[in-house]
Amino acid sequence: MLGGESVPVASPPQSSRLVLMVSGLVALTLVLGIAAVALATYGESTSAWWPAAGTAVIAVLLAPRRTWAWVIAALLVATAASNLVAGRDLGLSLAFAVTNALEAWVVAWLLTRRGAAPRLATVREVTTLIVAAIAGAAVAGVGAGSAVALIEGEPWWSTAFSVFPSHLSAVLTVVPIALARRSEARSTGSALRWIQPWALGIAVVLVFGTPAQLPITFVLFPMLMWGAFALSMRALAIELVVTAAAVTTFTMLGTGPFALEDWGVLERRIVVQGFLWTFVASTLYVSAARIEQLTAVTRVRRREELLRSGILGAPIGMLLLREDDNGRLWIIESNARARRSLGLTAATGSGMEAPIDLAATDEGTQAVVEAVHASTGSDDADDGDRAASVDVSVAGRMLELTATRMDPEDEDTLVIVQVGDVTEQRQHLRAVRQALAAEKEAVATLRAADREREEFVASVSHELRTPITSIVGFVEVLLDEEDVNPVQRRHLEIVERNARRLGGLVEDILALTVATTARRAACDVSRLAADAVQDVSTGAEQRRVSIVMRDSPATFVVGVRADLERILINLLSNAAKFSPPGSTVHVAIDRQGDPVRLTITDEGPGIPADQLEHVFGRFQRGTFATENQVPGVGLGLAMVRELAHRNDFTVRLVSDGEHGTTAVVEMPRSPSPDFTT
Repeated sequence: MLGGESVPVASPPQSSRLVLMVSGLVALTLVLGIAAVALATYGESTSAWWPAAGTAVIAVLLAPRRTWAWVIAALLVATAASNLVAGRDLGLSLAFAVTNALEAWVVAWLLTRRGAAPRLATVREVTTLIVAAIAGAAVAGVGAGSAVALIEGEPWWSTAFSVFPSHLSAVLTVVPIALARRSEARSTGSALRWIQPWALGIAVVLVFGTPAQLPITFVLFPMLMWGAFALSMRALAIELVVTAAAVTTFTMLGTGPFALEDWGVLERRIVVQGFLWTFVASTLYVSAARIEQLTAVTRVRRREELLRSGILGAPIGMLLLREDDNGRLWIIESNARARRSLGLTAATGSGMEAPIDLAATDEGTQAVVEAVHASTGSDDADDGDRAASVDVSVAGRMLELTATRMDPEDEDTLVIVQVGDVTEQRQHLRAVRQALAAEKEAVATLRAADREREEFVASVSHELRTPITSIVGFVEVLLDEEDVNPVQRRHLEIVERNARRLGGLVEDILALTVATTARRAACDVSRLAADAVQDVSTGAEQRRVSIVMRDSPATFVVGVRADLERILINLLSNAAKFSPPGSTVHVAIDRQGDPVRLTITDEGPGIPADQLEHVFGRFQRGTFATENQVPGVGLGLAMVRELAHRNDFTVRLVSDGEHGTTAVVEMPRSPSPDFTT
């Protein structure tokens, strides 16, 4: 691969082949140099055409960049030897060798300075070659002119103006042979393209092999343009080398339109070489443009094939339509799924366009027309493309057609229509909506029933509260009588105890079912906890359970006072109820942070970890309470959790399941003792 560093380190056979190729090019440079010097005009220090410049550049390009120094050294030796063998003196031979080696390096460096391998597949790459050739020829001209002026004392400009065109045309004609790629330089003409080299050869002989006049030189250009369109780049490059050599040779022999007697040697060289690099550059540009065109056509064809295969193999229905200037639609391509869904009978898929009858009455055609018309008025797409979706019914099936329009400025409009069968999807959506409506109705019914239940429970609870209060009151009056005997007193105490229990149950039910309208305010939790301890202690002492609270200064939290009192009473009653005789319930308040934390710790049997949340449910009781028939219905903790949520408190239980339980209540700290919300 050409291009210096892009050549990898090859295996031994490839490396040997590369060395042979470079060595062969160096040897060819030697042979061509000898021939060019030998054919130089008598008495001239330079040659009319120097094809060795082209082979030297190819030798440098072919070698890896790390070996350029060795290749250039070999070219120095070969070029010096060619000049010496042809009869030039040592000093001039060495000077020309240095000049030619420097020219080869400059051209090769300019062609590979971007790091990629040079080629001639685009107009830009041809321009790069021409610029590199001009730079190299300028180096050769200045170097050769200076050498002749210093060594032989001749004017440098005459040599420079003689060397520059000869080296420029040589590089432009020889180097393209190496830059042409097989994959990019295939012949594209018909079978008649093989006639072109013969026609060009005849034209060269007729124009330059006879004493022809200047105007007929134009005959070569049609032949070369024919070659640019019909031949591969490599074949064209070889043809250019042969043509340049023939034109130069005929002119040096005194024939052709440039061998005029009134022209000097320098003038003749400049005109001939100018003619050569003019037709070489023109031909290379045309050939490169042709390759770019073919590449673009191939790319478009591949994309078209990809689009066609994408449409035919799409998992949904696909239609590719063309809309002409008259608004008529043509089916360019479609897949079987789209034709089957829409019921279209147009035979598409073989690259043949089929028209759509806009006046047709069948459902499928009308659906396509409707989708296309909908996309005409859509402004939702970007980059000039417009899309719209329509739902249509075809043969009892619900289809969703999405049409996307692409409006090129200089071509007919293209429309891509995607056809999706959404029958099941719409049915499922309809069923979901119906189920959702039924669920909403059921929720509304349940809410109404729950509201009625709450109202019923509240009403019953209120009705029960009055008689229970009366029972407790009259029992207390009877207990105060002195003539009550012990048996009667014991019976009255049982009545009082159960009445109070029933009253507590009614209060719990009311707390759970009736929303409070009280406003939150600053509450001294220390004072409320102390009062609750005093209220519960009387009953706890009967069970020989003591309740101890650490002394705590006033600590204000935000909440409803009645709710907080009921939370504390229920938690303390629970702790006392489940504590064994002789145990102690500890109450503590941590007032350091926010929220304020209150803990109530008992020495009861504990609650298993998997039941710590379960016991907060309504009518839910722990295993110990159920197995030991502890009095209660399972509403106390449920009421505590409900009241806590109502006041933005958090409440939880902590226990290892064996040794006691700790109830933790966290309450937001009040900003001031007078705070109210």
